[in-house]
Amino acid sequence: MNPHQQQLPAADPAVLARYESDKRAWDEAIRAYQGPDPLDIWFNFICWLEQHKMLDKEGGFRKILEQCLSNFENYENYKQDVRMVKLWMKFIDMQANPLNLYQFLYKKNVGTQCACFYIGWAHYYDAANAFKQAESIFNLGIQVKAQPMEELQEAQNKFRLSIAQRMLYNDASSKKRSANTLVEQRQQITSLSPPQKKLKSDSGEYYPQSAQQQTQSQQQQQPQPQAAQTVQTQPPQHQSQAQPQPQPQSHYNQQNYYQNQQQVAQQSTVQAAAPVASPAPANPT
Repeated sequence: MNPHQQQLPAADPAVLARYESDKRAWDEAIRAYQGPDPLDIWFNFICWLEQHKMLDKEGGFRKILEQCLSNFENYENYKQDVRMVKLWMKFIDMQANPLNLYQFLYKKNVGTQCACFYIGWAHYYDAANAFKQAESIFNLGIQVKAQPMEELQEAQNKFRLSIAQRMLYNDASSKKRSANTLVEQRQQITSLSPPQKKLKSDSGEYYPQSAQQQTQSQQQQQPQPQAAQTVQTQPPQHQSQAQPQPQPQSHYNQQNYYQNQQQVAQQSTVQAAAPVASPAPANPT
């Protein structure tokens, strides 16, 4: 069994049937989408899946997450999009060597203007007791003015306070409490938000509408331009005009994608595992 896949309790057959039906409707809506922001519907679908992970008995969440990343990883206008960065962070949290992958994304200029990227990166150094490296990552984010700056500075202050407390209280119970706090922080950092877009709003649940209904809804909104709905709090600036975008990959192989990402990340990792771009933090060795 996948170590990240929990043993799920049996669910009501009617609930499972409704879940599978809704999941198919989301899939239809994704295939039918022709708007200016294809990541939007993917992101909301993945958020919806995470909210219903107790019904995901076959581990479909991970496969769909990886497929989304494979589709959009080369879209320049998504590299600093908080939604895409959050999806990458969720993917990284599923891997055995998260620090390698943060280094890999940094070199690809993914998330380098987003505060959450540096907060997540520093967290894994903190969890490895590499406090100097964690501090250097926070400083790097501040140097490049990652946004929201207040969020980044608050996370750095909490990190420094946590270090001081761990040095002051070094007994077994305090260590256990600190370890539990780190686990909670990791869950908060990598957790996705509830879906911000309902494809059908006649109830409190997320029931996607059919692809035909979604297409009709899009046509009714024309010629008004569609505003991309995101879950960003204070996003970094994006290009305001449409960008030429590579075509999504038509074929997806989950195993090859994971292996390729791991191989590239390992090749790009420096011995000190510190950012090499300029400006960069002090050598954490």
